[in-house]
Amino acid sequence: MLVLIIAASTVGGWANDGEDPLPGTDSLILEGDLAARMVDNIREFLLDKNIEAKEGRIEYWDRRFLSFEEYDRSILPNQESLATVLGVVDEPMGTGMEINASLGYGETRGKNHLCEIKSVRWQALDGVYGEGLLVIPAGEILGNIILLPDCDQHPELLVGLEGDLPLDNRIALHLGSLGCQVLIPTLIDRDHEFSGNPDVRMTEIPHREMIYRGAYEMGRHVLGYEIQKVLAAVDWIETVNPDTPIGVLGYGEGGLLALYSGALDNRIDVTLVSGYFGPREQLWKEPIYRNVWSYLKEFGDAEVASMIAPRTLLIETAPGPMVNHPAGSGLTPGTVAPFSPDEVEGEFQRALTLIQGLDPIPNFQLIHNATGAPFSLET
Repeated sequence: MLVLIIAASTVGGWANDGEDPLPGTDSLILEGDLAARMVDNIREFLLDKNIEAKEGRIEYWDRRFLSFEEYDRSILPNQESLATVLGVVDEPMGTGMEINASLGYGETRGKNHLCEIKSVRWQALDGVYGEGLLVIPAGEILGNIILLPDCDQHPELLVGLEGDLPLDNRIALHLGSLGCQVLIPTLIDRDHEFSGNPDVRMTEIPHREMIYRGAYEMGRHVLGYEIQKVLAAVDWIETVNPDTPIGVLGYGEGGLLALYSGALDNRIDVTLVSGYFGPREQLWKEPIYRNVWSYLKEFGDAEVASMIAPRTLLIETAPGPMVNHPAGSGLTPGTVAPFSPDEVEGEFQRALTLIQGLDPIPNFQLIHNATGAPFSLET
């Protein structure tokens, strides 16, 4: 009690006599919500760090341009770094492609004189399988395409088995008619139907965030799991059609996966990204299932694109999906808004600058899509 009395009298003495409690200090005279001001200042500090990170990325790269082979060797440490932060670190366990007739459809989902559609399943890792549709051309297979829709689009949409997508936008059937075998994986969506335990509590957390939360703690990522499904499909293609080119095409969340897959696997000859590519300095605003540890320190979309060189990269300016996860029921708020064509072009030009030492310059193309829909016939 005596200690409390002495302390109180001491504090009171400081307040009354006007003396500084500590040398070199002054009274705090700021008004308003000091906690909110602190948060605002922290935000500004971190945003400045994002800009500094962009300017400092060159320290993590040692691109060498003497030859395409030398360039591939020089970016290998960056490929390994990207694979690590994405959780693409597990030993693949590909066992081939299985026709999935257990869904009640039989072996064939659709067929015409140009191609046939089958439900398929393939193993990527121990306990991790990919599922989707396989479009098989009627004639000789001239090329192989892995077509990645946005995660809220079912593969059936791209082949006309559901929805009312215009015929010109059914890109999988168009590619099949040209002699391409097309694999369309099913991606983990943004719904929350299975997010929780019905015997305990259900939440509104998107499925992608549910996977992200558990995987992140173990050095894995929902993106990494899906990328490894893509790479396992590339393994299968190399086994059954070793002499045909391989392309990976993606839109929205599928565009993200296509960009990363093309950067990590040199066997992919052509990468097409639609509705995703752009500057990432506002990544903190995006859904948490896109969060990648220390990503901006070494990478932006231009840096990832530079790892696709000297192979072919096509960037389409079609607007990506609008996504808004408001705060509520435990989910992490985040938004995705389409980039403007100017923003896409700015990041694309930055990618060209990063590879300008290669001779000849790789086939990097920016395609302005006037239709607004991904995968236009022009593309």
